Amino acid sequence: MQLQRTVSRLSNLPLTHTNDHAANHPLADSPDTPFAPIYQSTNGGQTWTHLADVKDSVNGWGITWEPHIYVLPSGVGQYPAGTMLLAADSVPKDRSAYHIDLYASTDQGSTWKFVSNVAKATGGAAIYEPFMLVYQDQLVVYFSDSRDSKYSQKLTHVTSTDLVTWETNVDDVTSPNQGDRPGMPTVASLPNGKYILTYEFGSNSNGGYNYPVS
Repeated sequence: MQLQRTVSRLSNLPLTHTNDHAANHPLADSPDTPFAPIYQSTNGGQTWTHLADVKDSVNGWGITWEPHIYVLPSGVGQYPAGTMLLAADSVPKDRSAYHIDLYASTDQGSTWKFVSNVAKATGGAAIYEPFMLVYQDQLVVYFSDSRDSKYSQKLTHVTSTDLVTWETNVDDVTSPNQGDRPGMPTVASLPNGKYILTYEFGSNSNGGYNYPVS
């Protein structure tokens, strides 16, 4: 069993953790619908308390695969600073569609509501591994994207000024080799005002992975 984890922290908030509920993976032989459990720690991660479960309220497929928690450092649209966001895949068992959906909590993770669909994929294509960041009053969501037939997979981002409507995809990382699969993007600001992008980089042909920094 492999868990995908994410932890978020703001200086005045406790540690918050989630994972995709692997026992109820969408491809598992289980009658249950997958979800993202929320745990919090008020002692630096020594102990954790189950706080809530984020459940799919729009598709009926569940929430799974690489959920990411992010705390807004400044307001975006009607959502004030301190709002917790969770972005994750929602996928039916037959993988006929992939939705990256956004949920929000305004009470530090106790309750959650669906906000919007960030991106969709159908026809055998997939999108996953979302990562969120606020930049210039916009929420940026980076993710791995296999919808473009020119690439086995690429890294893409979309932006929103209100968390409801999303701008057209922007390509961040592509490769001239069709079989290459950059994935798992993470982005962070640096003290010099620039940003660093890290991601895994593998190929369908050899399965090897490395982690370039841009």
